[in-house]
Amino acid sequence: MISELLAAVAEYDGLEYRITEEKTVRIESYFVRKQLEMNRRVEVTHTFLTVYKVFSEDGIKFRGSSDTEIHPGMSRTEIKEVIDESLYAAGFVKNEHYPLVDADGGVDAAGKNVDGDIDLYSALEKLIKAVYDEDRFDKGYLSYSEFFIARKDVRVLNSNGIDRSYTVYSTDMETAVNWKDGGEIEITEQCAMADFDAGLLSWRVAKLFDIAAKKPLAQMTPAVENINVLLTGDCLREFFSYYCSNANAANVYNGISTFKVGDALQGDASGDKLSITLDPFLKGSTKSRPYDSDGFPLKPVELIKDGVLNQYCGDVRYSSYLDITPTGDIGGCVVTGGTKSIDDMKAEPYLELVSFSGFQMEAVTGDFASEIRLGFYFDGTKTVPVTGGSVSGNIRKVHGDMFMSLERAQHDFYEGPLTVCVRGVAIAGMS
Repeated sequence: MISELLAAVAEYDGLEYRITEEKTVRIESYFVRKQLEMNRRVEVTHTFLTVYKVFSEDGIKFRGSSDTEIHPGMSRTEIKEVIDESLYAAGFVKNEHYPLVDADGGVDAAGKNVDGDIDLYSALEKLIKAVYDEDRFDKGYLSYSEFFIARKDVRVLNSNGIDRSYTVYSTDMETAVNWKDGGEIEITEQCAMADFDAGLLSWRVAKLFDIAAKKPLAQMTPAVENINVLLTGDCLREFFSYYCSNANAANVYNGISTFKVGDALQGDASGDKLSITLDPFLKGSTKSRPYDSDGFPLKPVELIKDGVLNQYCGDVRYSSYLDITPTGDIGGCVVTGGTKSIDDMKAEPYLELVSFSGFQMEAVTGDFASEIRLGFYFDGTKTVPVTGGSVSGNIRKVHGDMFMSLERAQHDFYEGPLTVCVRGVAIAGMS
């Protein structure tokens, strides 16, 4: 399909375009309890075309664009009809002019995304075994499991001579623990990762069984105030996304973010000063890749150093608007700067929250909130599991005296502290 599409765009004098081809092979397995219900192999190719149109109005230069999918089997005539329609539509899109990614003498990405081919069936077999090895309790079991393991080959081409390819692997797993102890509960878990890490998947399922076993014993979360609140687990992926989002050139240009390079983002911090690096090659991340969607080569970027914004990040378009050097669109986020162990954090009364019902961070305001699925309350004498109620706060009001654990964990494209200690958040619980 690529060759036919290239032949079609070549018939247009000076046409600017981007072509993205994605070839995916995915293996799917569905289980009820420990019984395999269905295996399925899916192979699909998607070819996307973006057509650009440069034009001026009242002395202002614009670059319009229109996206479409080119389907297999389309004839040359049908492709040209799509291109004509896209060019017409692009003329109504008045984006400030920006450059397209240039081949730049064949500059390549600063790292590799995969090492050799991986046997999807063998990898899937190991992951299934790792998950069901944890299904060994009398009071609980995995009620169902769904596994999706895939290889995606991506190729990006454009009218400036870009022709770059890479391969990514991914695993998605969804399962649920059914636990019977003083009542029946079911807790679901979703896990995404790029590597076929059986050990990580086993750990995630073991944690799920642990949560399911403790939740029936939990008391109602108390409405405590002025206490250390420990956030633990994959909620921190959303928590720290606030900084990456506000340092993005698109949000700065659009007035969504007020971050300025050189700002001490945490103010006069009395807690840990955080550092964030964007890493396009973060092992295990589903967002690891050597190029962004425009074909721009990626490399690690030190975004924040000791609490100070070091630079913005952004694709070629929005970086050109801010007149800064583009970094490309990078997904992996590595957070450092922790100085306390989790044991140190637990030396005084605390409320540790380990499982949530959809932890959400509002990137513009910094507000975060979630219902509490499971936590642990230590009143200075004893520790009890708690559930129910909610937590809410604003990251800008708490990050000045925030502490991050020395212990670390990875949750897909986030790698950083396992636990963060904050004060000044609101706990809605039982008075």
